[in-house]
Amino acid sequence: MAIKESLGDQRGLSASLHQLAILESDQGNPSEARRLLQRSTAINESLGDQRGLSASLHQFSILESDLGNPSEARRLLLRSLVIDEALGDQHGLSASLYQLAMIEADAGNRDAARQLWERSVRIKESIGDVAGAARTQSMLAQLEALEGRFGRAIELASQAVLELEQLGYAEAEQVREFLRNIEWSAARAANGR
Repeated sequence: MAIKESLGDQRGLSASLHQLAILESDQGNPSEARRLLQRSTAINESLGDQRGLSASLHQFSILESDLGNPSEARRLLLRSLVIDEALGDQHGLSASLYQLAMIEADAGNRDAARQLWERSVRIKESIGDVAGAARTQSMLAQLEALEGRFGRAIELASQAVLELEQLGYAEAEQVREFLRNIEWSAARAANGR
């Protein structure tokens, strides 16, 4: 990072700050992560680097969400979303929609979460992000199960398991376990328990 700074590589410095912020957050140092993300965001803004700014805002929103600041997380994500849409960045847009859906689901706004996840799935499918679409379908399945729509939940989880298995992803087993739980809950509901 010092080399990038001494060379005046502001873009590289911003990217390094972004990555360091993720590490600091993962290691339980949210104050340092916030400081690094603020610096990265400021550099991206000064450079007019919209793609870098969107990425920094997105990561910043995850940190704020983890710290229990959903309104700030939402504000940051909406800003990132606007940039992604303006750039035509479908990958960034689908990631921001997914994260925004997480915030809405945590806040109890299930209809909003569903709409955001469904839009994210459509985008992920259109750009060939099979794994991302499967992960998002898994989240939709959980939401459907919470609302007692077990048939739809089973359909979504089954599709996610199939796609993740075809890709050889180990997380397919987690989704399969969740699928078994949905099937068990559906059987209990059918028997009036």
